[in-house]
Amino acid sequence: MTVELAVVFPAMLAVSLVVFNAVRYLGDCASFDRAFHQEVRVAAAAPAYGQTMEDGCLLVEDALRRQCGDGEECSVTAERDEWGFVRFRGHMEFTPSLFGLSMRSGFLGIDFQPAVHEVEFSVDPYKPGVVL
Repeated sequence: MTVELAVVFPAMLAVSLVVFNAVRYLGDCASFDRAFHQEVRVAAAAPAYGQTMEDGCLLVEDALRRQCGDGEECSVTAERDEWGFVRFRGHMEFTPSLFGLSMRSGFLGIDFQPAVHEVEFSVDPYKPGVVL
């Protein structure tokens, strides 16, 4: 029975590590989506007088960085589309962890790439409060 435990334990540890990181990633994506949409509605849908698109982008990014957890990098970009709307794009990179502890960037010659999640949200800067 000890031999069976020694054989099965590493496999169970690997499976539980994958499940832990997958569930954490999905939860962080949901939180990021909610926070991104909320911050764009607050900071960018009704810009202050003289506030540029870049200023709104920085406000949203600062608020998201305060809400990002460990192992996450958040960034926000904004661009004006052909109809004059401003499209904000949120970018989150999630780095897997070892049950909450940071891991190395590679193991046995295999590099771990962060999981990337992006979300877009368009607003009309000429009509404050209008969200598309």
